[in-house]
Amino acid sequence: MSIHPLLAELEKQIADNLEELRNLSDSNLPTSVIEPLQEHYSKIDAALIDAKNYLSNALARDHEAQAKNNG
Repeated sequence: MSIHPLLAELEKQIADNLEELRNLSDSNLPTSVIEPLQEHYSKIDAALIDAKNYLSNALARDHEAQAKNNG
């Protein structure tokens, strides 16, 4: 699997995570239920963003290395 599909999947997961957070905020659940779930989703979101940034940087380094080797 190349990096591009992984980046696309991470971006999708981040968007899905944000949608879940919005849905929680709009729900009628008690705050005692919502707050731990929001914290959970926030941690997941941070990990997904870190992974996306790592892969984006790896892709950029790979393109730089290929450009040096080709030119």
